[in-house]
Amino acid sequence: MGFFKSLKGETTGGFFKFLKGETKGEKMYNGVFVQELKPEYKVVEEYWVQEPFAKVYIVTAPELGVGNHYFVEEVKLSGEEGEAHRKLVAILSKELQAPESLEVDAASYVLDEAKRIALKYKRSLKKFNEESLEKIFYYVVRDLAGYGDLNTMLMDPNIEDVSCNGLHKPIYLCRPLQETSSMLGSISIVFRSP
Repeated sequence: MGFFKSLKGETTGGFFKFLKGETKGEKMYNGVFVQELKPEYKVVEEYWVQEPFAKVYIVTAPELGVGNHYFVEEVKLSGEEGEAHRKLVAILSKELQAPESLEVDAASYVLDEAKRIALKYKRSLKKFNEESLEKIFYYVVRDLAGYGDLNTMLMDPNIEDVSCNGLHKPIYLCRPLQETSSMLGSISIVFRSP
């Protein structure tokens, strides 16, 4: 009951502070607020959605409220990798042409175009090893052909329903567990007005 009380503002638990932006370990990208997975959270389950780039953790922690909570951890980009990602997305946003056929897989098409653009602009993008390029291309495809910060959650085969009731509200996930549905309060991502 503490989880729902904190949503209504009847208590000042950690979850309510999280929604108000009063906790540490948070990042906000284009109005999407992402909370970091803390080491003190008890991991109940973990699995890869896109190995080795995106992993899901189902956790419990008193500060989050009652029940299980869903966290996505994606591979981290270094400062230079992040800059190359931003440049590639900016260039692709201007130069990317629609594929000639509707039969083309969007992710494969964006990946091929990202590789072509990376070769074309290799001087301004710096030189990266294969591992760094794979991470950069993962984020380019996720952001342009996928669903951005929501991509892992929406591609997770264990999730059957996703709902969000507006800004500053948590995202709720429904996943089938042992022939019954289970709601997970996802507080790793919250939408905020920028």
